[in-house]
Amino acid sequence: MGTDSVVNDRILTIPNILTGSRILLAPLVAFLLLRQEFHGALWGLLLAGVTDGLDGFIAKWFNQSSRLGALLDPIADKLLMLATVLALTWIKLLPLWITIPVLLRDVVIFGGALVYYRRAGSIQMQPTILSKANTCAQIGLLLLVIAIHGGVLPLGRLLFPSFLLVLGTTVASGVQYVVVWGGKWRLLKSC
Repeated sequence: MGTDSVVNDRILTIPNILTGSRILLAPLVAFLLLRQEFHGALWGLLLAGVTDGLDGFIAKWFNQSSRLGALLDPIADKLLMLATVLALTWIKLLPLWITIPVLLRDVVIFGGALVYYRRAGSIQMQPTILSKANTCAQIGLLLLVIAIHGGVLPLGRLLFPSFLLVLGTTVASGVQYVVVWGGKWRLLKSC
């Protein structure tokens, strides 16, 4: 056991298996939500959260980081988030004024990253504190919506303030990415 991350080309590692399970959980959670089986969907999301924490811990502390894992981990997170947001929107538990900014932010970031990568040949994206806060707010909102509609939490009065928090952090972090990466793009073009 060590504390140094060694990036390797191994594919079959425990963190990659855990990440793969999260990718498989995305359509399952969406399916359960579309059937309005909120308890199952909630357990699926909680399991995804546990696997997300475990894969990072194991990769770091047991030197099982891999290029594949570095690529798949954010994809798994986004797939799960996207599947959950779209399913909750479809069954009218998330309003479009939340869904559209959440999706638009990710499209802008992904599109900007592709353009930057094509020009620079590489990209090193580190999530900002605001971006991490946004992710926590979004996950918290999704769990709250599912728990309330599943009868697990009787906190319906928290939904509207949670919607506003997610809207605010989504817009703010999206603008931050555009400003920061726009500056990097200008520097890159001037070289």
